[in-house]
Amino acid sequence: MKETANIFYPNKNSVQAFAFQSNFNSVYALETLLKKIKKQISLPSPIYCNICISVIEAISNAIIHGNKFDKEKKVYLFIQVKQNDWICFTIKDEGNGFDFESMPESIAETNEKKPYGRGLYFMKNLANLTFFSEKGTAVDLYFKLNAT
Repeated sequence: MKETANIFYPNKNSVQAFAFQSNFNSVYALETLLKKIKKQISLPSPIYCNICISVIEAISNAIIHGNKFDKEKKVYLFIQVKQNDWICFTIKDEGNGFDFESMPESIAETNEKKPYGRGLYFMKNLANLTFFSEKGTAVDLYFKLNAT
């Protein structure tokens, strides 16, 4: 598993794994990785923007809420391009999880202008498919690679 996000090879149906520290420096490494993915698989800007927002939110939630900034814990990112039509990002933390079924489907007015409280909403609405698993310690974000 790669400790840093410096290498990405978009092989069809292969899974690539990355490990991130539970701190915000990992978000910068993630942004670098996402830029490489955009270039290597020629992602259209709207899809790339949806991926960036969703995956950064998922990694940030894993760092903050899952691992609670515990420097001994890692956040794991698995990336798989499927049949050249889809890309899946799986984000997993080492926390206790959360009750993802009880999360609201929309942004409450009280959260609209706050700098927090919208991450799950963005993930659910920007990814084409979103699945939570492992008691809320993992999320799969699927994005269709062509906009048709």
